[in-house]
Amino acid sequence: GEYEAFEGLSMQVASLSHVRYVDTRTRHDHIEPQTEQWHNQIDQLVDSYLDYRLCDCGDGMPSIADAAPAVEGSDCPLLTGIDLVDLFGCQWMSLEPQPCHRYPNETLIYYGYLGCSPPYPMIAISIRTPANYCQCH
Repeated sequence: GEYEAFEGLSMQVASLSHVRYVDTRTRHDHIEPQTEQWHNQIDQLVDSYLDYRLCDCGDGMPSIADAAPAVEGSDCPLLTGIDLVDLFGCQWMSLEPQPCHRYPNETLIYYGYLGCSPPYPMIAISIRTPANYCQCH
């Protein structure tokens, strides 16, 4: 039915644009792995958010002067070269995970940012940005 028609259409578009690669995965194939990864992380993300709220210095960003450095052998990779987007600008930074962090998004939430991808986020939006947007609109 529809899948075969879509596959035929995608082949025609690919031939017209001279693109040789055709992604035959369905929307489900794209979304399901990410949904599963978010589901696996949710408990740790909630804990990290509660830590973030505990350290909030009143302006929506944490006051993390006494942050512990990353521990050798930690499960969470160091976040290097990630774009941090805020209502007031964008910056390119590296963040060190806490010893208990297993996922990159835990580290991002701990520092006040929401990762845009579950496994390896490259862009993160500050938690205060959606809150400010809701207040303005």
